[in-house]
Amino acid sequence: MKMKKLLTILLAASIVAGSAQVPGLTMQVQAAQVQTQESAGSATATYNGKTFNRASAAYQDGDVSYEGMPLYNGNAEDLDDYVNLIMDEIGVDGWISILAGKSPVGTYADENGESKTYNVPITVNRAADVGLDGETQWPNQLAQAQTWNIDLLKQAGSVYGDEMRSKYATSSIGTTAVGAHAAQIDARMNPLSGRYDEGYGEDAFMIGEMADAWAGGMVGDESDVYMKSIPQTKHWTTYNSEFFRLQGGNNVSTRTFYEYYGKAAEKPFSDGTITGYMSSYGNMNRVPTTSTFIHDFAQKISKDGVTTGCDFMAEYGYIDEQYRLNASGFSNGYDKLYSSSLLDRTASMILAGHIQGGTTGIADADIAQTIKTAVENHVEGLTEDDVYKVARPTIVTMARSGALDERDENGQPRYYPYTDIKTDHSSKNKPGDRASDG
Repeated sequence: MKMKKLLTILLAASIVAGSAQVPGLTMQVQAAQVQTQESAGSATATYNGKTFNRASAAYQDGDVSYEGMPLYNGNAEDLDDYVNLIMDEIGVDGWISILAGKSPVGTYADENGESKTYNVPITVNRAADVGLDGETQWPNQLAQAQTWNIDLLKQAGSVYGDEMRSKYATSSIGTTAVGAHAAQIDARMNPLSGRYDEGYGEDAFMIGEMADAWAGGMVGDESDVYMKSIPQTKHWTTYNSEFFRLQGGNNVSTRTFYEYYGKAAEKPFSDGTITGYMSSYGNMNRVPTTSTFIHDFAQKISKDGVTTGCDFMAEYGYIDEQYRLNASGFSNGYDKLYSSSLLDRTASMILAGHIQGGTTGIADADIAQTIKTAVENHVEGLTEDDVYKVARPTIVTMARSGALDERDENGQPRYYPYTDIKTDHSSKNKPGDRASDG
């Protein structure tokens, strides 16, 4: 508690010069051959020469069974092969499920050649904005940036990561993955913006350094692969409007993106500290940001790929009158709407590298079927490879969160190093439990 109070005071008061560093690179992998076998009574899966145990019947959450799911072994050098194994076994229907926000189902043949299926968890238990769910109330990001102190921000981010981790039990597969939208990387170039204090300011280099530090604290230093909590950012990019935001239509040029918004994202994405983001209501060259190249840009520069989501889909003007009103700010000056149908809209988002195929605000639409139809008919040129590329980072994130780990005799992830964190915000604390300085 003393440490947390000290950090809060330092962040609020400190306006001192700090130091900084610069960014790294990206990676991509392809699938290989899968084999299954039985060894000493426990099912295994061999992929590209690497063997992974399969989950027993004990792996379940309530009525949801994960029996048969390959389990991650904790080795950083095996992560790509493990993820490729899962992606191969869930197939295109599973990739589509991920894009539609649904748990994918894997299929494999057991030792008798019989077809078996298993569920794969993809839920990240997220908090609201920093401090809104009862966590420590930190100074806003604009004030944090004025410290110029990346070491201080990393310490504060670590405290917040502890608080997030302690809220959900790692003994349950479905609650192992935790995260929050924090370390906002959207450039703040207009002080008249109603959301100005939510960002680190207008300097792209500073934004990247500060966001990387805070998110790095959330991820933790005890592993090269596992994350204590999953840092994501939101309203990337051009989310400048506080009021009338559904009709706002904030627009920037491609040059502005590359020199400010994209530059600010390079370090945290390439370092793998920020693993995903929520896109905004904005426009890029009069195209809604949900369908622009920024998502492909993010996927290419990120360490392990990024998961993406979208805020309210204001430009869905073809849905009903309310959406038609909201879409007025997304006109290009000629066409009132960017897309003519949900099918076209969904295909354009996935082609752009956006994981969420248009689900927000359209509860009655079967998004999975819409994506499948778009793939089968190659709407806008959409292919299975496009779906694979965008779905894969979700499995990477779940593996790095500890959710897909082998479990020990207590039901805890066997290799995940962040299972015992408790804070004064922890839902796991019992009488007599000692809260950490987190």
